[in-house]
Amino acid sequence: MPNDLNNKYKHFDAYLSELAQDIYPQPEDAGHRAWAEDAINRYYETAAKESTKNVLDIGCAAGFCKPLFAQVGLHDWTGVTRGEDYAIAKAVGLNVHEADMTFLPFPDNSFDLLFARHVLEHSPFPLITLMEWQRVSIKWLYLIAPAPEYWTYAGRNHYSMMNNVQIEWYLKRAGWFPIGIDTLKMNAEIYKEHNPEVTIPDPRHPPIVEYRYICHSTMQTVE
Repeated sequence: MPNDLNNKYKHFDAYLSELAQDIYPQPEDAGHRAWAEDAINRYYETAAKESTKNVLDIGCAAGFCKPLFAQVGLHDWTGVTRGEDYAIAKAVGLNVHEADMTFLPFPDNSFDLLFARHVLEHSPFPLITLMEWQRVSIKWLYLIAPAPEYWTYAGRNHYSMMNNVQIEWYLKRAGWFPIGIDTLKMNAEIYKEHNPEVTIPDPRHPPIVEYRYICHSTMQTVE
């Protein structure tokens, strides 16, 4: 059996190593920081906060969301990232691990909340990734996904840009059930503040910039 497995997956690591060349550091961006802060604050307006004592920040870049969680009283923060961002976060003493988001180095049921903002689209196999997140989660996932209608479907290290229908199906198939769905649109003040030069094509139907899903882990599947 071990030999069979080795033969079956003998090229897999090589494929992942090839894709790793696409990884890039997250640049400082006041807009993204403001949107992340808004999303975290909205989470803490829900009942989910009562059962959230620690958080795994997946794709945490250099850890810019750690102080945003601290602002709402969540200090038990762990980050996962790769590449240059890992070195930066580690150098300033953050509790961060260098790991692939689909192969997390944690035991089952390790974290109350998994926070993943603009991360899942970087996975070559997002459904498997969501299943892995299910494994390490105790209860909650807060997934924030970029809307392809705004960001487009293709880009460096963006393999899985999905619309809301696809995202919600993957979530449910992986055992995540959205209990709160929100969006950030181009007409939001927090968007316009950081993008004053952008004109909304049709103010009556402002494009969605990102989808936000607060999900509960139940380990059920759907037909």
